[in-house]
Amino acid sequence: MIRSTHTYAILEVSHATYIEIKEKLEKVGYSDQFHDDRDGDGVVIDMHGIALKDKGEKVMQPHQERVVTEKAELDDKSAKLNAFFNTAMFDKLSSEEQDRLHRQYELMVQYSAVLGERIAAF
Repeated sequence: MIRSTHTYAILEVSHATYIEIKEKLEKVGYSDQFHDDRDGDGVVIDMHGIALKDKGEKVMQPHQERVVTEKAELDDKSAKLNAFFNTAMFDKLSSEEQDRLHRQYELMVQYSAVLGERIAAF
């Protein structure tokens, strides 16, 4: 009888990276790859026969992160303004003020679209 063994190196990664890999493996049916660490320090993922591929994501520069944050904040504000349109308080405003708020909302949507285009080009 031929007996084969294999050894592997345990590479420590951040908890977020570990969870991301674990969830992806579970999603495609590789949950049998999780084993107790030989030293008893926790669970390891046996990557034998599994390859990792770089998603090709680029690390964002600080100014790019600010654009992403700006878009997220703008989208949150425009969603709140859109919800305000369906309130009794909005109905009590003058038609001129309602018009200004609608125009403001449309400009916010357009501005968000431009920010989205910039983010897509990063």
